[in-house]
Amino acid sequence: VLDPVMYLINNHTPGLNETMALFRRSLINKGVMTLENMMALRTCTPLTEDDRLEFSSDVSFVGHFESDGRLEVCEALLSRGIDLKIFGPYKGLGKSGWHGHIKDSSPIKQQTPLRFLNGNEYVKALSGTKIALCFLSKLNRDTYTRRCFEIPACGAALFSEYSDDLGELYKEGQEAEFFRSQDELIEKVDFYLRSHHGYYQWVVGCKSIDLLDLLRMRQQIQYR
Repeated sequence: VLDPVMYLINNHTPGLNETMALFRRSLINKGVMTLENMMALRTCTPLTEDDRLEFSSDVSFVGHFESDGRLEVCEALLSRGIDLKIFGPYKGLGKSGWHGHIKDSSPIKQQTPLRFLNGNEYVKALSGTKIALCFLSKLNRDTYTRRCFEIPACGAALFSEYSDDLGELYKEGQEAEFFRSQDELIEKVDFYLRSHHGYYQWVVGCKSIDLLDLLRMRQQIQYR
C-alpha cells in the first residue's frame, strides 16, 4: 500500500522524502509489512514459432528511457555486433520515452520506432531472450525492481545493475550477474555469449532457484 503513495510523494512533493521515510520505518517497526510486487507464474507459457521469430534475441532490454547511461550501454552492445533488442515507450510518457534521445547515427535507430509491449508481449520478450538487462531507475531511487524477479521466472539470465539489496538476494555469477560499469557489463555479456559452457553453467545455477524462494527472498528487503 505504501509503495504507490511513496512514488507520488517522491516525484511530486519535494521536501517530504525524509519525513515519509521516517514514517514508513516507524510503521515497519510497529509490525506493518509492505506487500511487495508479485507475478502470476501461469503467465509464463512456451513461445510459438511466430513468437520466436519476433522476440528471440541474445540480449534484450525492456523499459523506459532514463539519462543514466542505459542508452550508451545499449549502443555499445549493438556496436559490437551483439544481437540486442530494445522494447519500450517511444513517444509519450514525458522524458521516459526514447524518442528524441536516439540520434540518427545511433545503432538503435534501426529499431525505431521502438515498440511498447503489453503484459503478455512483455513475458514473451523475456522468455525469448538469453540475457535480459535490468537498469535501476535513479528517478525512482530503485535498489531492485520487478524485473529482477520477472526475468528469472521467465527463464532468462538476469544481468542487472548492482545494488546491495540484489547482492543479498542472488549469488553473483551463479544465480544472477551484476554490473557496476558499462565495461563490466560488456565483458560479461561477451563471455556468456561466446562461451557456451559458461552460459550453460549459469543457466544451471539459475534454474536451481525455486520460484517460491524468489517470492520469499523479496520479503528480506526492508526499507532503510
